[in-house]
Amino acid sequence: MTLTLKGSHRPGGLDKRYYMIRVQVAGKRIIMSARSRDLNLATKRQQLLRDTLLADPLISRKALVRLVLDDGREEKANASEVPAGVSIGEAFSRCFHDSAVWRNIRGYHNYKHNADDVLAFFGWSRELGSITTLDVKTYVQARLADGYAASTINGRLACLGRAFRAMGDYPDGPKQRPAIRYLRTNGARTFVLSRAQEAALFQAVRDLDSIKPGPQGGPPRKQDACRYLDLFTVLVETGMRLGEALRLRWADLEMSPGTSLVKLHRVEELKSRRGRTVPMTAECRSVLERLRVAEQPSDGPFSMLYKRRAQSIWSAAVKLAGIQERECVIHCLRHTCATRLLRATGNIVIVRDWLGHTSIQTTADTYAHVESPSMREAAKALDHAREKEVALSGLERCEPAVSGPAFWS
Repeated sequence: MTLTLKGSHRPGGLDKRYYMIRVQVAGKRIIMSARSRDLNLATKRQQLLRDTLLADPLISRKALVRLVLDDGREEKANASEVPAGVSIGEAFSRCFHDSAVWRNIRGYHNYKHNADDVLAFFGWSRELGSITTLDVKTYVQARLADGYAASTINGRLACLGRAFRAMGDYPDGPKQRPAIRYLRTNGARTFVLSRAQEAALFQAVRDLDSIKPGPQGGPPRKQDACRYLDLFTVLVETGMRLGEALRLRWADLEMSPGTSLVKLHRVEELKSRRGRTVPMTAECRSVLERLRVAEQPSDGPFSMLYKRRAQSIWSAAVKLAGIQERECVIHCLRHTCATRLLRATGNIVIVRDWLGHTSIQTTADTYAHVESPSMREAAKALDHAREKEVALSGLERCEPAVSGPAFWS
């Protein structure tokens, strides 16, 4: 490891030179500015960078920079102040290497990003058990001041809470936990497409393949929007999540005479870890049968498609269709399917099983605003009961009073 001064210094002028840190650990090379021309401070920061990389080779560069250059945390990360209990960095490292916590989890990268932010704030070497409820509140207030959304902060608090619970099984784990209070959010997105909006949006997707580059030219466009239109159609007909549809395999489809099912039973790939079977509508079966006839070497009907491309096409189509709603994202196709199903059946249990929710409370809370046929029938039943009770009691029905001058005029 070497430290070199970068920049120039003219005699009589202001010395703006600074030391550059170059560290290579386990094949990972980091070059960054020490942001100081103090050799002792630069050496200290270089050692901190090396120790952090040795402890967690997967830590992101952003978290490294924030950790190494934060003078307030740097004193706590000094080797002479090694905590007796497990450090925050070591706790997160254990969580990511434990198959029962975050190893091989589908949202691994999201958890890693959230953990990096917590590490950048508290410091790698801070003892996990030293974090108090006041420390957690300070973290929340700091992130709110930085403009982070409540849902984002909650995700990072969840990472910290999970680390506390997981470390309870270790002898050097914390003996007590801070109170972690999550922020209130606006709830899940529940925007639902009307039939007219769906038709306009899907037509816009078709039109994307016919749009030509502007007069200034540009790179060739992919004429693949029609392939993603099939994906969107299946999503709105089945209520599947985008990831579930992209991972769908031909073996998951049962399209024998009289039976049309989508079987989602590989629970390790499902968000709720709960398998389910979804019947196909006629429209869904028509799309999948057409794709099967034109099947190319692939694992499933949408295995050759990509999440980012789907989101790009969706955003362009929403703009082309003139839909101004901010919550009009791909996931709204799932809400649209669920809302239509509840309105058609009035059965919240069917909707829960169709969507694969682990709790019926989740379904009820998300779709409490939906007016179903059974609710309309209940309203009619109340009217009928009232009319019957009035008739049996012999009371006359009260009519609205005729408007006239107020009695005090």
